[in-house]
Amino acid sequence: MGFCTPRTAQRMLIVDNIIIFFVGFIFLIIGGISLANGQNFKLAVGNYCKVECKTMGCAATDCSTRLPSCDCKVGDTNLGGYFYAPASGLIAVGVFSLITSVLGCLGAIKPKAALLCGYILAVTFVLVLQLSFGAAAAAVASMSHLPDNMKQVFDHDYKDFNWIYLENFLPSACYASTTTHPDDMTTFHPACSWDGQCDPDSNLSKPDLPRSSHQPSCCLSDNKCNYKDKEHCTSTQRCVSGFLRKVGTPVAVAALLTLVLEIAAISWACVVRRETRAGGQFEMKPLRPQV
Repeated sequence: MGFCTPRTAQRMLIVDNIIIFFVGFIFLIIGGISLANGQNFKLAVGNYCKVECKTMGCAATDCSTRLPSCDCKVGDTNLGGYFYAPASGLIAVGVFSLITSVLGCLGAIKPKAALLCGYILAVTFVLVLQLSFGAAAAAVASMSHLPDNMKQVFDHDYKDFNWIYLENFLPSACYASTTTHPDDMTTFHPACSWDGQCDPDSNLSKPDLPRSSHQPSCCLSDNKCNYKDKEHCTSTQRCVSGFLRKVGTPVAVAALLTLVLEIAAISWACVVRRETRAGGQFEMKPLRPQV
């Protein structure tokens, strides 16, 4: 007897779908946690915009251009759903996984061609969906598709944003440095820009420009960031990448590593489906009339 006999495939299809059922619950949990982190991040930025738009007391369009990621016309952030879109997708995959696993168990217990064909199509759809959202989460974690307007904020306008509003999501080095602006407004931010450049008090002698007050140990002789002082010195790139990895990596790992379950389930279902044809082990025999 070979390993992949019809009865073995039937049993493996049941076991595989039981595992997928519990994996679906894990998807819901991981997706829910990542979604909450992304939404809380957007809420924190929204709170920053509400406070700063009122504090600055300028025209809506003027405020919106001076405050990164803010729309002062509505007093909220214009940050999109970039941070939590993969998490929403993983929740959808979890729901579909729960449904298809039940369908797969029914198809394995009572093998019927139509039921198994529907199951194979449904699992294929879930597999494609899972692969897509897993790749999207990996892109978020690697920052390969970071929106241009956000790059502008993190590279050039990072001193204008008060990073301390994100203290629940970022390490303390991401808001350890300060800049006091001409209107006496102070912002907390990383000591170094996106590419690791440090600007040591360059505007102190120019009262009409923002005045920076970095930790002295953050700027090396070549104006590069002193990453050895991890408590005080970091760049905007490291702050953002650390947060995005926390949001995207669990979703990517959960989605991509479990693809083998769907592929195996399709294989077992095809074996069982083949045996429902005429002469197969699971062929449906017509009922004989009683004499």
